[in-house]
Amino acid sequence: MEVTELIKRVSELNSDIHKYITDTKHWLFYWIENKEVQDFIKAYPQEYEDMVHLSIDYLAVSPMVRIIFDEHPKDIESIQRYANLATFRDTVKAKWLMWNGKVKEIQIKEKEKELAYHKEKAIEAEKEIEKLKML
Repeated sequence: MEVTELIKRVSELNSDIHKYITDTKHWLFYWIENKEVQDFIKAYPQEYEDMVHLSIDYLAVSPMVRIIFDEHPKDIESIQRYANLATFRDTVKAKWLMWNGKVKEIQIKEKEKELAYHKEKAIEAEKEIEKLKML
């Protein structure tokens, strides 16, 4: 394999990882525990997605990424962080929902589904008991 082919493959992989991350809705929330990210989102709650950029600094299953801020309120140009690609999208979704206070709504819906399931099973058990009593 020629070095030019290797370079091309690395470049394509870099591009694919970048696309995978940035095509994830609310991708920045993966790093929401970071004070720099929190400050940025609080300062620009409506515009932050258009004011942040990403570059891949190190390719791996957990790549090192550079988050580049336009006009960070603390004058921070960028930060470097790792991302676990295997859980990236699920983690982003969970963190975004938590940040936006939707965790309680999800928990309520899950408990309502669980309750409905158990009610259905109780009705089935009552019907079986009635059948047995009639025999």
